[in-house]
Amino acid sequence: MKKIRIVLILILVLALLAPAALAEPAGVPIAKITVAPGAQSVINVGAGVFLPDLIQVEPAGASTDKLVFTSSNDSVANVTASRQLVGNAPGKVTVTVKDPAGKATAKMNLQVIQPITAIQLTPDPSMTVFTGKKEKIGLTIQPADATNKKVVWSSNDESIAKVTSNGTVTGVNPGRTFIHCNATDGSNAIGTIIVDVVRPLKKITFASKSNTLLKYNDMYLTYNTEPVDATDSSLDWFSSDESVAYVSSTGCISGRKPGKVTITAIARDGSGVKASTTVYVEPDIDNAFDVDYLWWELNRYGLKTGRIKVDVVNRCINRRIKYLSFRVDCYDQNGGLMGTTFPAVITNVAPGKRVTTKYFPYYINGLDNATKRVVVKTDAVTFDDGTMVVFPYGEEKVLDVNVR
Repeated sequence: MKKIRIVLILILVLALLAPAALAEPAGVPIAKITVAPGAQSVINVGAGVFLPDLIQVEPAGASTDKLVFTSSNDSVANVTASRQLVGNAPGKVTVTVKDPAGKATAKMNLQVIQPITAIQLTPDPSMTVFTGKKEKIGLTIQPADATNKKVVWSSNDESIAKVTSNGTVTGVNPGRTFIHCNATDGSNAIGTIIVDVVRPLKKITFASKSNTLLKYNDMYLTYNTEPVDATDSSLDWFSSDESVAYVSSTGCISGRKPGKVTITAIARDGSGVKASTTVYVEPDIDNAFDVDYLWWELNRYGLKTGRIKVDVVNRCINRRIKYLSFRVDCYDQNGGLMGTTFPAVITNVAPGKRVTTKYFPYYINGLDNATKRVVVKTDAVTFDDGTMVVFPYGEEKVLDVNVR
């Protein structure tokens, strides 16, 4: 019976001591506080971190609920009632942790940074780079006071375009790729731009330095572009005087009035390559020349059996009359044909010039006052550009008679 009583007493003592034994670590002062290995040391402005997660204590099971945390600079980062350290402005701060129940203490240094919130690349959203040429991408980091503005550049396809550490792109081969700019401050901010690499035009060559177009007619110029594998060979067209000649977006030139214009073709790919040629808009054939004056020299007896000559005017802008043949008919007061000269020829009349033929024999029987009408008939005209017009029935022009 005595043994049973002793056992019961022991059980009662153990029951009373058990709760105290289990709670012993909470009552044990913290012997040491240290910064936890790998603990976070950087926080962003506006972000927070739970400070107890950044430390470790000894003994390992000791409670950290009563630890007190203080900041060395609340304007940079302050400690909240819930023991969160909240970043307020870029800078460095020292956080001190103390155990109010003992003498254990520790300090930890943290940095508050302003992270990059956005990376903007220009031009947006794409840029064009010529093969073998370099273009620099414009970079804007937001906010402007970001703590760490270092970025890393990369290309999706370096066989098309390469990019350097400062954002300079080099065109390698025609095609399209993407260039990326990544923040290195842990914010994961990224900017992306589309890069189109093209092979530019290098030369535009017109088949002729000067061209002839008749008024009211249309024409396309003959030209070549180099290289043949240029990405975009299309051209923009311009006329120096649209009142003389108008040029469409497809290069069709329309003559409007006689004159001289410069037609310019500019590469549409932005390379700046251009070429020009001259276009002369000539009058239609009915107005290209004129026989507008007749000189008559009587013989000494006053009969019209002497010599005549005429004036020929070349009204072209750039074409020379190479050969012009004509005849002269005289009619009496009753409209009867009195006589006709043999075909006469005039050559080499420069543009815009007037030339008087030499006298040639003219034989008509009759007195001076017998002639009432003189008609000059042009048979054919040839220009130096190879244009030739034949008038089967003669191009007639009635002229006054000038007796000398």
